[in-house]
Amino acid sequence: MLELFWDLYQQRQIREARETAADAKSEAMAARMGALRELALAQERLDKLVLLTHAMWTLLSEKTGISQVDLIKRVTDLDGQDGTIDGRITRPPVRCSKCGATVCRKFNRCLFCGQTDTGDGAFGAL
Repeated sequence: MLELFWDLYQQRQIREARETAADAKSEAMAARMGALRELALAQERLDKLVLLTHAMWTLLSEKTGISQVDLIKRVTDLDGQDGTIDGRITRPPVRCSKCGATVCRKFNRCLFCGQTDTGDGAFGAL
């Protein structure tokens, strides 16, 4: 008789474990779908930026006569300003002008006092 109760108890534990696993799988699939949507939106934005940059470059080149050699030299110069030519600009940490804490680059504001960082020029908030 004790074995019957033990078997019932184990069957209930197995059923609960399967339900928990099914719930976790559903949550993981939902998270995956959300990440794929975000990735698709980021790719779409990147494609638009590439198109816009190409259009601006062709206009600038046509109007001013600047060559691709000039463009590549400028890109290399800007890339090297952070000390490493790696295809990206790494900005040094910025301190809050109000409290001195490090400004969060993601939000462009101090997370301690709320002071907004205007960045350094048009590209500072990027």
